[in-house]
Amino acid sequence: MAALRAGDVNRAGEICDGLLLRGPDNAEATYVSGLIHYQRNQIKPAIEALARAITLDPGSAEYHRSLATIFKNTGAAENAVRFYEQALLRDPDDALTHVLLAEAFKDLGDIESALTHYHHGVRLDPDDPVIPVHIDKLEMVIAVSRALLAPRDDGQPAVCDLGDTLFGRPVALRLPQTSIDFTQAYKSNLDTLANAYNAVGLAGAFGDQGAILPHYLAEWIYDDYLSIREHLSKKVTNILDIGCGFGGLAALLQVHYAPETTPHFHLVEQARIPGAEFSRPTPDAPDLDPLACAAELLIANGVADAQVHTIASDNAKALYKNKYDLIVSMRSWCYLYPIETYIEVVRTALRPGGTFLVDVHKNLGGLAALCAYLPDATLFSERQDLVRCLYVKTS
Repeated sequence: MAALRAGDVNRAGEICDGLLLRGPDNAEATYVSGLIHYQRNQIKPAIEALARAITLDPGSAEYHRSLATIFKNTGAAENAVRFYEQALLRDPDDALTHVLLAEAFKDLGDIESALTHYHHGVRLDPDDPVIPVHIDKLEMVIAVSRALLAPRDDGQPAVCDLGDTLFGRPVALRLPQTSIDFTQAYKSNLDTLANAYNAVGLAGAFGDQGAILPHYLAEWIYDDYLSIREHLSKKVTNILDIGCGFGGLAALLQVHYAPETTPHFHLVEQARIPGAEFSRPTPDAPDLDPLACAAELLIANGVADAQVHTIASDNAKALYKNKYDLIVSMRSWCYLYPIETYIEVVRTALRPGGTFLVDVHKNLGGLAALCAYLPDATLFSERQDLVRCLYVKTS
């Protein structure tokens, strides 16, 4: 274990192999050999070794937790939940296991169970500063996703209480019917994908047949806002959101700058999404207008109609009419499309002192291209294949 913790995987493997030659039923050596396999990205041998270690010593909570973590990290969330629960049967007061189980439940889309175990974790380890952040986020996600899933016949916006933690004051987000329709159209499409995957034996690849998508949308919006909050321009007159989706991040930016100021929002997205792309079981579904959805969401949350400007994504020339204090493109432009699409807008229409926040794909040449155009851009966060970059225009 000392060699493994020091990063000397080969030395750790030699020691384990020697131990197992002399005592093939040594549970601890079998367990460590599984960790070594995992470090070498040998997933199947790692799982087999940890399963054997559990057979040799079924009372070990650590063995169950480690196997659960491998399952969680490789996308097998249902197996992860099962083995985390077995670990808790053996050590019910371990805060870390509760937190890990909460994350596994979240991966399955069972947000309420995730919240329960986060609360167990914070009760057992009240000094951990991270768990309350997870709790605040999940409570917001539950409120927003329930509203996005709820059918509404009266045409009135759903009102979601975001609490007073995220913005330092009580905030309620209003979700008009168009936001709900937009999300449920995405969900319908994901239901179809889930059914197709289930038919070929990949059950669970999309969670509960798309039901988790509203959770993910709400969590993405929350995480995007938290990630960029400290980098936001202090004072803004014009915000450009390239790839605004249905306007979720823009709505949080509106709350961020209110009540001191209400910026003009310039929203870029596809002007029309054919309904059949989102709702394959019902190909006669109406087309979606994401720009109208985003505009209605902002207007429902206090932005004047005259301060919301929508631009179709194929009309980049229209973006040069204004100067922007803040340009954001989360999970969109540089991640999905070439840098060249809008880079001149950033270079010429961003005001001196203005901020540009953008996601790029690290494996598709996006980061290198961005740095070539904007050598002063800096990376400030990353996850999997996506990196988030900051550029502040100096002149």
